[in-house]
Amino acid sequence: MNQDLLLCNNVDEDERWACVRAVKLNESPFENTFIPLTYVYLFLKIVATPILFYGFYLAAFCSSHLTSNILKYHVLNFQIISAFWDILCFFITEPHGFFPLIAGDFRGIAYKWFHIHPFICVIALVVSASLLPAAIFQTLFQKIQILLSPGHPFKLKKENVCLDFSQYPFISDFLNQPQMLAMTYRDDWIANAWVTTIFWLGMIYMIGAITIALASWLYVNNRNGSLLSCPIVRATTISDPIYDGVLIVSNCVNTASQYQPLKTIGQTLIDYASLNKSVHSTASLIPVSKSEVPSGRLIFSGTGPLERDYDDVRRFSQAATRAMKLALSAGLRSPLLVTVPNAAHPHAEFVSALGALMPSYTPLNVRLEENKQKLERIGLLSECTSIDKLLLAMEEAFTVSRDVGETDPQRMAPPRVADYIEEAFSGSSIKVEVTSDQDEIAKEYPLMAAVNRAASGIKEHHARLIRLEYNPEGKIDETYFFVGKGVTIDTGGCDLKVNGVMHGMCRDKFGAAVVAGIFKILDLLKPKGIKAIGYMCMVRNSIGSKAYTCDEVITARSGRRIHIYNTDAEGRITMLDPLTRAKDEALHEANPHLYTLATLTGHAALTYGYYAAFMDNGPARHARTTHKIQSAGDAYGQPVEISRLHFEDYDFHNAEGEQADVRQGNTRPSVQTLRGHMTPAAFLIKASRLDEHDQSSANPLKFTHIDMGSCCGEHPTTSTPNPLVALTAGLILPRL
Repeated sequence: MNQDLLLCNNVDEDERWACVRAVKLNESPFENTFIPLTYVYLFLKIVATPILFYGFYLAAFCSSHLTSNILKYHVLNFQIISAFWDILCFFITEPHGFFPLIAGDFRGIAYKWFHIHPFICVIALVVSASLLPAAIFQTLFQKIQILLSPGHPFKLKKENVCLDFSQYPFISDFLNQPQMLAMTYRDDWIANAWVTTIFWLGMIYMIGAITIALASWLYVNNRNGSLLSCPIVRATTISDPIYDGVLIVSNCVNTASQYQPLKTIGQTLIDYASLNKSVHSTASLIPVSKSEVPSGRLIFSGTGPLERDYDDVRRFSQAATRAMKLALSAGLRSPLLVTVPNAAHPHAEFVSALGALMPSYTPLNVRLEENKQKLERIGLLSECTSIDKLLLAMEEAFTVSRDVGETDPQRMAPPRVADYIEEAFSGSSIKVEVTSDQDEIAKEYPLMAAVNRAASGIKEHHARLIRLEYNPEGKIDETYFFVGKGVTIDTGGCDLKVNGVMHGMCRDKFGAAVVAGIFKILDLLKPKGIKAIGYMCMVRNSIGSKAYTCDEVITARSGRRIHIYNTDAEGRITMLDPLTRAKDEALHEANPHLYTLATLTGHAALTYGYYAAFMDNGPARHARTTHKIQSAGDAYGQPVEISRLHFEDYDFHNAEGEQADVRQGNTRPSVQTLRGHMTPAAFLIKASRLDEHDQSSANPLKFTHIDMGSCCGEHPTTSTPNPLVALTAGLILPRL
């Protein structure tokens, strides 16, 4: 389905019902089922139909007269069902269909059901129809007989054509012996007792199919598992009665009053601004005539000044978030968002929409337990249609990232993260591989296993390595590797976090969460020319008798011996072995660039606040990709910072004794360590042997470490997956 169709244009009221529900559909995992369904249809019509048809026909002539007539009757019923099957296949396989509702999830259900069991499906349809009373079809058959009688004309391409079916014995028998249609259901039952048994089996099968279809419909309408925070509908006027309020985001009332879609309420805005001078920097609920806005409710949220040196496009996001919070507190369920375009910020409408959607997110556990949603829909009135596809993809990616990153450490323990990811990408263009064997993890990823050692005694807390791969058709120009830290709860291990510092450490898995979000974006936008491979390193840094400790020396996958100094510096060693694997794979890929993403140090948060810090090795710095990401992040409302690595950062991790090659860190927290967020990047380069692939080597490899610090926000408030937007804008959007 074309994503653009999900944002409904101006439609009549009968179509609106379908459109509103169509936007709820999560296209993944079934968005590309048109081609497989076409193959199923062709198989059924070209292979299964002739086999069954001629099989019945041959049996009719090899049997007694009574059986022959009965079997011929079965074949007639099969042909009727075949016609209905044609119609059904058309509805299912037609990409935009007659009914928008079935073009998404139901199409996926049909794909799974009919593709996996084509033979059973055909048999069930044939048998079910074969036992229905002939009287039901008799009138229809009589009309068909008249229509197909020799010499009966009908129009075909505006010409009268007469059909001669003498070369088709079966049709001739049907036309000449209509009396066989008078066979009663009782006769059919007696003559075909064995078919009756199959009939009921077929009925059970069909009931199962209907049940699944109904469950799918309920799923779509109840949105228990939808990846959209709420349905997003494109609107054309503020006077649409489907909305119970209008939200306006602008830097100035005068500018808003001159915006064409808002001219009918321009004077209302100006009059209110004369009474409330703070209207330009706050969110205000304004009564308005119902002749102009049917709900009578208008919310104006000002961005404040935009011309100062330090103002940026995020002012629109902040204003939209304030407007939506006020709308929710006022009881709105179907708000319409209007963002007045700004020439200095061409992506203001997209940034504003993301900000408005933020308060509409409902945590995963609440969705699962209460079937609770905050909004019925949100409308977008915008002259810019280019944001539609990106907004839908970004909102789904935000949901995946938030579900993984925010959810508590028990509901999102490593095995449950793996289950969630497999379900989120089921049937999509993303290939998912999960390493769950603990012996394999201990052998292939020894440092990752060490971090999870204290939790390994509890099956529910076993480590998982989740590998994601996006590999589009066509020539590959660039290959990206993303390795994300996924510590579901960080106790600090034996270097225990105390005095309440452990609070919020369920978000120590946000590096892996953002990796998942990146692949949701890739799946939905499908950029060309780039391949991506991701690793979500899911562990639990617990404390216990089996916990790893300081002074241990562990040999990494790279062969380098790592001296452990601080068990609370677990993130870097959790990612190290998967990074080493990614490095080895990168040597065989086109133009590779490796990234590590982690909520790694408090030093990054103290240095940059709520901004992600990017650090390049030599080849990456030479390519200046990070600067492109930084510029794109500024334009799309998610700025990032760039830090530089120096020789002191590498020297810091030199081993202090002969028993090890690299030291993990020191015994102090990062906030008490000089260059506390830069040195971990140098550690990852040295310990993975990426230092052997610097700019002067025969095979230089680009590597960027991203310390996310606290850039996603503080627990337990709703997070902003960061730097997901910046990475998307810098790496993916140029490929669309």
